[in-house]
Amino acid sequence: MSDFYTVRVNSGIKTSKRDAIQKNGRDLSVTLEILEGEIKQIKNLIVNDCYYTSIIDEIVAVRSELNSVAYILLEENIKACLAERIQGENPEVLERLFITTGRVLK
Repeated sequence: MSDFYTVRVNSGIKTSKRDAIQKNGRDLSVTLEILEGEIKQIKNLIVNDCYYTSIIDEIVAVRSELNSVAYILLEENIKACLAERIQGENPEVLERLFITTGRVLK
C-alpha cells in the first residue's frame, strides 16, 4: 500500500501524493471537487430533460478534465517508477509502468 500513498521523488525523499501532485499550482483534490459538482450538474440536466447536446457537451468537458487528471497522475507515476528503477530497488517496476500507461491511453 505504500506505493499508493507515497511518491519517490528524485531526492529519494518520500512525500504524500497530495503534496507532490499539483496542477498549475492547484491541488488535484480541488479539481476533483469541481468535477464532482459538474457530474451533479449533468445529473440535473438529465432529470430536468434538457437538450441532449447540452448534456453531451457537459460530459465531454468532464471527460476531458478527468483525462487531464489521469495524465498528471501518470506523469508522477512515470517519475516515481523511473527513479525506483534507476536506484535498482525494483526491477518489475517498469512492467507495472507499461501496464498503467496502457490503461490510461485506452
